[in-house]
Amino acid sequence: MNAGAAAAGCNNEFYSVDYNYGGSQSYGLPGGLLSGEDATFTVAGDFQFFKIEVKGQVLCNSVATCNGYTYTAPATDNYYFLATGQSGPGTGKSGTATYSCTAATTGPGTGGSGSGGGTTTNSGSPTGGGLPAAAQGAGSTVAAGGSATAVGNAINNAITGNGPNLSTRGLFLSSGGTSSPMQAWASLQGRNYSGDVDGRSYEFTLGADFEVGAGTRLGLFLSSGRADLDIAGVDVETDALSFGPYFKTRLSDTYEITGYALFARPDYDIGGTSYEAERRAAGLTANANYMWGNTEIESFLGVSGFSEDHPNAGALSSRTVSALTGSIGTKAIFAQGAPLRPYVSIGADFHRYDDGVNGRKTHNTPRIGTGFTYNTGNGSLSMDLNGGQIFEDTRDVELRMNYNFNF
Repeated sequence: MNAGAAAAGCNNEFYSVDYNYGGSQSYGLPGGLLSGEDATFTVAGDFQFFKIEVKGQVLCNSVATCNGYTYTAPATDNYYFLATGQSGPGTGKSGTATYSCTAATTGPGTGGSGSGGGTTTNSGSPTGGGLPAAAQGAGSTVAAGGSATAVGNAINNAITGNGPNLSTRGLFLSSGGTSSPMQAWASLQGRNYSGDVDGRSYEFTLGADFEVGAGTRLGLFLSSGRADLDIAGVDVETDALSFGPYFKTRLSDTYEITGYALFARPDYDIGGTSYEAERRAAGLTANANYMWGNTEIESFLGVSGFSEDHPNAGALSSRTVSALTGSIGTKAIFAQGAPLRPYVSIGADFHRYDDGVNGRKTHNTPRIGTGFTYNTGNGSLSMDLNGGQIFEDTRDVELRMNYNFNF
């Protein structure tokens, strides 16, 4: 995609995308427009637009009205157009989709003619309030990913005695040790975000598991989560009650594997539009615990992911948001045998996510932390401080506190 310089107003801003494959494709086009300026969508070759949206409002919904569509800004604002089109049918087809803006040719709030000869009237969209369609994708990625991460971390705390994920903060309680025939536990975790996504999320999880064989435990969890986010001026709120099974299998004195599956129907409110989505998530982690001199080493390698289906709601179109994360890390715990044991941790997350509109994106980030573990006799308290990024322009810095109480 080639973009001209953007200034106050459109400044003849220009985007062009070449297609040489079949199938449909959606992409976002940010545009700063002054009141009365025009944004035009044109095509060439074997490509056709069939839907264009701005700030969650559908402007046109057919080839006849979308090809050659002109939108006139009703007020000076930063607009975000979501254009969907298709080349083909079949593979090997090619075409070009173009977005451009020019000085006003019609009055504010009117739409131009499509290539099929139809005329569409555009009443404009509200100024301010952000970009609901874009916020929906980013918000659900943060909310669903944060919930799945919190549950996975809680389970690893409960049945391995350590929390391999370095990106949470929380309070952890457990009755019985991991060697007990049956144990119950509770986990409270929180997370703060800053940057393109601002806000916080919380997760409270209850679980119980029992030993089904030598080195193998099975359990069920119930979790309640909430996220309150601000994305480009759009408020995104979600509440979810999730549940599912989990397990641990010890392969040897050093290695063990844990895993879980999660199901939920989260309630969303995005810029005043409310609906219910469907969420599925799962995770698998391999843990290794060993000694290096007087230093205890805890290492992990894991993969987790989620898929969340969003229905048509108000001006928001249906979409499926998904993500896959690979994680690796290690923690070195010093002062073997002492009640107070400091430690340092380092890890890395490898993210691939799809917001259901702009296709797949990837992001990799390191995570570094430091903290301590204090054995109280009846249990242990641990705290650490760590940070990283969830998106390229969204940072998270967390304080994690775990407390494990053995009856």
